[in-house]
Amino acid sequence: MERTFNMVYERAMGNTRALFATTTTVITAAVTIVACGSDKAKPDAPVVLIDAPIDTPAIDAPPDAPAYDFSCFGSAGGSSAPATITIAGKTLEVTQSGSAALPSVAVDAYKTGVAAPLASTMSGSASSNAPGAFTLTVPTATAPLSGYVKAALSTYRTTYLFPPNPLIADLAMIPVIMVSDTNFDLLTSVVLMTTQDDTANGVVLVGAVDCQNNPINGATITVQQGGSDVGMPQDLSQFGFPGLAVLNVPDGDTEVGASYGGMTFPPHTVVAHKKANGSGGEGSLTITVVRPGP
Repeated sequence: MERTFNMVYERAMGNTRALFATTTTVITAAVTIVACGSDKAKPDAPVVLIDAPIDTPAIDAPPDAPAYDFSCFGSAGGSSAPATITIAGKTLEVTQSGSAALPSVAVDAYKTGVAAPLASTMSGSASSNAPGAFTLTVPTATAPLSGYVKAALSTYRTTYLFPPNPLIADLAMIPVIMVSDTNFDLLTSVVLMTTQDDTANGVVLVGAVDCQNNPINGATITVQQGGSDVGMPQDLSQFGFPGLAVLNVPDGDTEVGASYGGMTFPPHTVVAHKKANGSGGEGSLTITVVRPGP
């Protein structure tokens, strides 16, 4: 009996680790691309260390730390934006065997603090030439846009994707992660060892990256509501994903931040969402990243 249990448990752990690895890999890609919604962050750019300005604070990096790029630390963000910004990407389901396009997902772009979406669409159907693909054209009033993308589909957790800075440029090739209720339960129960109360809390996944959007191993991530710490961040570096943490957070506005080597990165506000009341309500997953600067 014990041997049978051990075999079943190890098989479950192997499947769950595969699912977890796929999920966090795609999420890392998502937060990296979303971090590029400014004129100073370029996807797939090489790491180039430049001389810091005279007034840049000294960086006390830990011994043997990788050569991260903090050249944007202390920089100011852009003050204007095009009249419209295009947000394009694909809705993806993550499973134990990898990721695949997930069609017919409702995708909306919102401005922070505004109830009605700025733009709405449905990702490509299974019969289309580009299943899961979507494009949103979002008005900005020529000002940097503080907002987020929401993706919803029955039996999947609703995903909220928050950029670290107000958007002042187009975003392309965003992978919007969708996790089924079944796979999420598997992740939380076996790998993350947490109990998720969707009637009161949302799930927040936050990454800390440098100015070239490289995940920062050893960064300290903070998550607060009303000036007090909330949740218990689960460090995902133990699973091979540095700079990522996941936690249960009470419903509401949530400030996320990070620090590393004596630097405190600019925090920003996201929203954790509890399960909607009534039948058919789903739990949520809020994804964001914290950077040294815009």
